[in-house]
Amino acid sequence: MTPHLTKTNIRPLDVSREERDGFVQVYDSEWPVGIVPAQWNAVRSSAGVLRGVHVHRRHDDYLLLASGRALIGCHDMRERSSTFGLTTQVELTPLSDAITIPHGVAHGFYFLEPSIHLYAVSHTF
Repeated sequence: MTPHLTKTNIRPLDVSREERDGFVQVYDSEWPVGIVPAQWNAVRSSAGVLRGVHVHRRHDDYLLLASGRALIGCHDMRERSSTFGLTTQVELTPLSDAITIPHGVAHGFYFLEPSIHLYAVSHTF
């Protein structure tokens, strides 16, 4: 089954409020996110940084922001996909949503303020 680039690629994250602050579960192996993480990475970016645009031939990404604010742009380059040729943009804020980006989807990140993003990949590199 080929993953599609749709709203189903966005996973809302629930913050459990506690007296001390909050707790957010960012991944659960039982969630249908379309990826089984093989590697996790953390990246710090300054405001105004553009990362990308790139496309992965082999691995899928599962990405969320730990801090900051970012615009994620995606363009589906998979010829057999029902969303081939479509482009979308998503704004991520800290620990609010996670996005799955399938291989074959071109993507780039523009950081609106200093940010840290965490991402998992389906294959190590």
